Amino acid sequence: MEKRIKVTIDSIQVRKSESYDGWFSEPGNSAEWSLNITVDSQQYNWRADNVRDNSDHPVGREFYVDVNNNKTQFVVRCSGIEIDDSSANDPLPANELTLGQSNDWGIGSTQTLSAANDDFNYKVFFTVTKVYQFNDIELSRIRTRLDLTEFIQP
Repeated sequence: MEKRIKVTIDSIQVRKSESYDGWFSEPGNSAEWSLNITVDSQQYNWRADNVRDNSDHPVGREFYVDVNNNKTQFVVRCSGIEIDDSSANDPLPANELTLGQSNDWGIGSTQTLSAANDDFNYKVFFTVTKVYQFNDIELSRIRTRLDLTEFIQP
C-alpha cells in the first residue's frame, strides 16, 4: 500500500501588506495580492483584494502527496506579487520548507512558512495528515456507523 499524505493550506496571516508610507507607495490602505503556493510541484494561486495589515485569511486548499520508499522529501513554497495600479508590481518575499522521511513528513503537525522583508510580512499555516489509500478509495473519507444496541444486554 502506498503512503499518501494530505497537506491542507489552512490560512494566510498578513502582518504587513505593503508599504503605505511616502510618495512612492500605492494610494489607499489595502493591497491586492497574488500568492503562489506550491506543494510538491502542485500549484495554487491565492488572489485577494483588500489585503490589509494584521489580517487573517482562511484558505482550506488541500494537496495530496504520494510518499513511498523512493521519495525522501518534498517542498512547500510560497512566492508572489503585490499588484500595483500605478506602478510595477512588487514581488512578495518567498520562502520554502522541506519535509521528508527524517521528520515523518511533518505528519500530525501544523507547519508555518514565514516570509518577510521591509515592505511585506506574512505567514502561511498548513497542516499535514496521513491518508490511507486502498484501491483508489480514501479511507479517511469513509465514515461507518456501528450500532452497539444489539451487543449491549440490559
